[in-house]
Amino acid sequence: MISQHILEEDIQLYVLDASQVKEETMQHLEHCTACQARVREYEMLFTGIGSLPKALFDFDVAALVLPQLPEKKKVSSYKIAGIAMVVIAAGLISLLFILLQYRLNELWQNISPWVIGLISVVAVAFIGISLWEMYERYRQQLKKLNFE
Repeated sequence: MISQHILEEDIQLYVLDASQVKEETMQHLEHCTACQARVREYEMLFTGIGSLPKALFDFDVAALVLPQLPEKKKVSSYKIAGIAMVVIAAGLISLLFILLQYRLNELWQNISPWVIGLISVVAVAFIGISLWEMYERYRQQLKKLNFE
């Protein structure tokens, strides 16, 4: 038998489903009048809560919330094509490096500085455009939240 009083959680569990309570708790409840009184209080409380009518709203929550949700934007086909071209180009360059792994030093010596410059300009432009789009989406979100 338990020498201390039962925890509130155990009393609530006993009131809701006595089959889940430990044997020591059941023995304590048989002999402790203070814990029995708390069991009766919870029984009255749970009965009272169960007899309350369900809350009803006089408005349609979905009708209020759905118009405020942002519309899902489609990804433009140009953006998808651009990403696909970058992925394909990166794959081809990687494949080239893998195939010519033993001649890597010669490859760098034979590449024209113009080609390296062109690749660098395209990469920087792509990163710049991506960052600008991210910034514009951020500003649009701030406008929707009325922070600007």
